[in-house]
Amino acid sequence: MSFKKNLIQAGFRFHRLLIWGALLALLVFVVSGSMHLLLTWTGPQSMVQRPPQQFFSQEDLHAVVPLLQQHGIESADIVKLVPSADGPLLQVSAGVDTARRYFDLARGIELKDQDEKQARWLAQYYLGSNEHAIESVRFVTEFDREYSWVNRLLPVYRLQFSGDDALTLFVHTETLALASITNNWKRQVQWLFQQLHTFAWLDDVRHLRVILMALLLVCVLGMVTSGMALLYALKRKRESTTVRRGHRIVAYVVVVPLLGFAVSGFYHLIYSEYVAPLRDFNIAQPLVLPRDATALESGPDLLSGPLHGVNLLAVGGELYFRASLAQSKVSAGEHDHHSVREQRFRGVPREQGSVYWPAVGGNVVDMNDAQAARRLAMDHLGLDADQVLSVAAITHFGPGYDFRNKRLPVWKVSVDSQPWDELFIDVASGLLVDRSSTGMRAEGLSFSILHKWNFLAMPLGRQNRDALLAMMLGLVLLLAGAGVFLHAKRQRKG
Repeated sequence: MSFKKNLIQAGFRFHRLLIWGALLALLVFVVSGSMHLLLTWTGPQSMVQRPPQQFFSQEDLHAVVPLLQQHGIESADIVKLVPSADGPLLQVSAGVDTARRYFDLARGIELKDQDEKQARWLAQYYLGSNEHAIESVRFVTEFDREYSWVNRLLPVYRLQFSGDDALTLFVHTETLALASITNNWKRQVQWLFQQLHTFAWLDDVRHLRVILMALLLVCVLGMVTSGMALLYALKRKRESTTVRRGHRIVAYVVVVPLLGFAVSGFYHLIYSEYVAPLRDFNIAQPLVLPRDATALESGPDLLSGPLHGVNLLAVGGELYFRASLAQSKVSAGEHDHHSVREQRFRGVPREQGSVYWPAVGGNVVDMNDAQAARRLAMDHLGLDADQVLSVAAITHFGPGYDFRNKRLPVWKVSVDSQPWDELFIDVASGLLVDRSSTGMRAEGLSFSILHKWNFLAMPLGRQNRDALLAMMLGLVLLLAGAGVFLHAKRQRKG
């Protein structure tokens, strides 16, 4: 028997054997994948995208070190000047389990419960109005189903507003960021997506969850590969029925994308469950603050434009102020609903530049963000200078550093150090935001290209990319429906 005849027989045998398992898998994964697209474009959005900006005076800057000394603060994770509803404040962070402390720069006093007040102010700011009444506020220090680990930022405040839709904002006061926004519609669709697409209902029996999902994906892979074999081996001829002809035509269109969905999904499932190393996000380099020091009497002229904030950094054992210069222009589409969605995924840098100078005594040095990021990476991992291979600015989200990290801009530092060889440093807070290995990047690239089609987001725009994805998912269901119809017809005949 010829090779093609053997291929045709094997193809038909596997195609028919796997039909019901593949149908179930396609219904579950395609329908839930469509929910994700629906949620992306119909979920609630903030009216404002950029964080608040404020002017800081020389007096504000000079007050920082004496104020820390006055209150006996000798160590912290993050120290920075931030905007507030009542003017500039000094913010001190010490771990993810405690609320941030705030100090009035002019009066030198600590402001009690200011972190929650800051969260309330930021929530109203991002909604673009004070008309929304806040119903409840909760301090969140752990991820859960509503505020999952993909949001990366902790601790946050959960602020629920009054109204039938239970609009809820999660605010990260350290970065002045809106970490997440949801309402009843989003919760319901997200819950269905989690149950169907990631089998969240089996979270307590992890291995069973992986086995069931893997079996369904194997059914899809078997169906696709046997279908590809039939497309190759069977002679092209005028089909006897419209359904059969349509089944073949649609198969030619969707077979490669469907194979990409299944392969990347299987790879992602196994890698994330059993291979990917555990990692922490937003790791602070602790600041050891001076007991006896005098702030510089002079500093750079920072009054030429608004600032997002001024933070204290420990770089190579020395303390420096870093001023974050705000973007001077706001795009015309800043408040446009569609534009906000595009900006959320593409990313908008919080600043257009920075200025460094010593926090206490000493001579002013010429330092920039690239130099600071290099040194911070060395400090975080205890590296030597010759282990740092390159430093590059990341100003937009992409496959290697996606929108879940929330922070922009950051600096990617490539190092000669296994298992981690790429670090992402946020010099605005001195944090190690994320880190990755070659294996993690390979899996991430596979998922980004084959599963989410992110390579089309730039040339087509996210909305057109999503429309193309939705059309492809619809064709997959059409293919499955035609296949089941033909199988049932054959069974009836006999």
